[in-house]
Amino acid sequence: MVGSIPAAPAEPTMLGRFQLRRLLGQGAQAKVWLAFDPRLEREVAIKIMLTVQEANASAVSQWLQEARSVSRLTHPNIVPVFEADVQDQQPYLVFEYVPGQTLSQQLAGQGAMAPAQAVALMQDVLGALVAAPWRWRGAPRPEALQCVDRRQWPGPSDGLWHCRAL
Repeated sequence: MVGSIPAAPAEPTMLGRFQLRRLLGQGAQAKVWLAFDPRLEREVAIKIMLTVQEANASAVSQWLQEARSVSRLTHPNIVPVFEADVQDQQPYLVFEYVPGQTLSQQLAGQGAMAPAQAVALMQDVLGALVAAPWRWRGAPRPEALQCVDRRQWPGPSDGLWHCRAL
């Protein structure tokens, strides 16, 4: 049909062996998907770097180097990286999937936290900052902090919510 607008390309459903299930969020540099790893039979989060230009090869290299550094960390307040790879010139990272909301989403939905809850959350954030100070170029953004209900927290719990850096 003359003058029709072409349909936008469909979102991918697979990335390597991973089945992309739904978009969890998007930032300036990447989209994060809930995915399924059929090999290990578990849900994961996949961070896919937005379109990469040939001229931006240094950004890909830097992104993958950061992934290598984060993958060496073991800290209860940092979401672990399981894998870093490039598929068809598309760099991606595979993380543990942490169900819950980002701090931004939680604050938007529930408003300000009680002081004790805010202090407990900030202790988690500061723990992550101490473990990996090079990870953040400034203060961690609320959309990069995943809040986990204490009933789902694998470690000791002294507050209603815990926070893990993505």
